[in-house]
Amino acid sequence: GKYLAVHKALMYAPRPLTKPRIEAAARKAGADWSRLLADMRKHRQDITDLLERNEEQALMLGFNGTPGFIIGNYQSFGGIDYPTLVKTVRDARAKAKGQPTTVRKSRKSQ
Repeated sequence: GKYLAVHKALMYAPRPLTKPRIEAAARKAGADWSRLLADMRKHRQDITDLLERNEEQALMLGFNGTPGFIIGNYQSFGGIDYPTLVKTVRDARAKAKGQPTTVRKSRKSQ
């Protein structure tokens, strides 16, 4: 499908995202606009249910915006840099395997 291409096009589209700008971004990404609208109508209830479920879960977890991450027992209420992400994933995997977590020096500091 064209999901990723449309997603990227929308991320870079001028703000505010008006209907004409959304359509232009989708078409530029190669999506069939008529089919996209038909699919949205056909799956309206499924889409609504998913969005409502996601919102409920986000509120239960204390998220009030994006980005937000849960990695093992670590919860982030905002963006994290790549080195922190790598370390957090490594530590969560080690903990899940019952291994002690370690702090490794980054390549910069070695």
